[in-house]
Amino acid sequence: MTMILDRIAERATYEKLHPLFKEAFDFLETVTEKETGRHELSGGMYVLVNPKNTTKPLGDIKFEAHRKYLDLQYVVSGNPVLTWAPISDLTPDGDYMPDRDLIFFSGEGATIALNPGDFFIVYPNDGHKPNGHFETAGEYQVVVVKIPVEA
Repeated sequence: MTMILDRIAERATYEKLHPLFKEAFDFLETVTEKETGRHELSGGMYVLVNPKNTTKPLGDIKFEAHRKYLDLQYVVSGNPVLTWAPISDLTPDGDYMPDRDLIFFSGEGATIALNPGDFFIVYPNDGHKPNGHFETAGEYQVVVVKIPVEA
């Protein structure tokens, strides 16, 4: 499987792809009512409702990938920029950190500006550089749902 990028209004298309996707999307539909911080869901899934932040220059962000969890990232506000590439096209930049389920990479990828209501799901073979900007920094809020690969 490879990265999915769509609008939250199209969630029904993807709910059948993983047994926990429906619950994750249900949470995101009410995210504006949730406090910032970590929220535990079923099946080992958890959500990070991040406070508003400022985007970074794309050159200052490393690609990252995860092995144990899928990332479902939902844009609440702002226009963060996402860069994506398959990890097979990237160069590892350090060792895998199992305690953080994280490995960094360097390389080039495809870049797209996101809008409120957009979401993307990245799988273990997807490198992603989230929350960047092209020229001018901007404020954004993104919610990250960590979904176990094995459910």
